[in-house]
Amino acid sequence: MSDLVSEKNIMGTQDNNLGAALLQQAYKASTPKNQESPEITAAFFTETAPRNPLEAMIISQMAAAHAHAMEMFAGAKNSTIHEVEIARLKMAEKLMRTFANSLDVLERSRRKVHQSVKVEHVHVNAGGQAIVGCVSQGGVKNE
Repeated sequence: MSDLVSEKNIMGTQDNNLGAALLQQAYKASTPKNQESPEITAAFFTETAPRNPLEAMIISQMAAAHAHAMEMFAGAKNSTIHEVEIARLKMAEKLMRTFANSLDVLERSRRKVHQSVKVEHVHVNAGGQAIVGCVSQGGVKNE
């Protein structure tokens, strides 16, 4: 599997050993019955393009949650026992929620929105002081 990682930096890391380990973990977690090949898992990471190892981990978790949710849906569909069907559907729902939460974390990480506060009104009471303009904090410069 390390040769899959070294071709491209598909796991968001410069270290091929770390990339190979992350890819191996994703493969094992997202293919519980080994239905897919490692190349399909590698292709998934090529498409999602993690920017760093932490994004690769989040994407791995998403892949595993998706794969297992689909298994739960299939198992529920093929179940002949109503209680088993309901249990599998509930598990699929939890996995889908996990997937959605992970996707939200990934999207927030990629946006890197800088928050700012816009002050519309300022009241300065008698004896108070106010500064108008950009203020930044820094240390005292001793010369």
